[in-house]
Amino acid sequence: MTIYFGDGTNQATAASSVNSGGVVKAWARYGCDDTTLDDSYNISSVSSTGSGRFTLNFSTSFANTNYAVACSASRQGTTSDNVPMVAGTKNGGFATGSCRINTGWPPNEHMYNTESIGVIICGDQ
Repeated sequence: MTIYFGDGTNQATAASSVNSGGVVKAWARYGCDDTTLDDSYNISSVSSTGSGRFTLNFSTSFANTNYAVACSASRQGTTSDNVPMVAGTKNGGFATGSCRINTGWPPNEHMYNTESIGVIICGDQ
């Protein structure tokens, strides 16, 4: 693989750098009502396991369960402002082929579906 830059230069060794530890290995943006992937990389599917509880399935598994996950979520409030939500991984929710994601609202500690969730995952594959 060769990556071409705007100044006309290129990097022919890009394929090996994709496998480095500092590169996002999976990401997704999806809606909670129908678990349809809006867009993704290395995520084969999303399934709902209850209100505010989801499992992301990887197209290519990770080498171990020591990967890092970052999430964002929002929910439409009663006004035009979005309500900030908390999204994260469940304790024990790391597997090499999938990851569990939970979304909720901190003040009442309940799990809620949100309009959209964004997830990025870094680790060894």
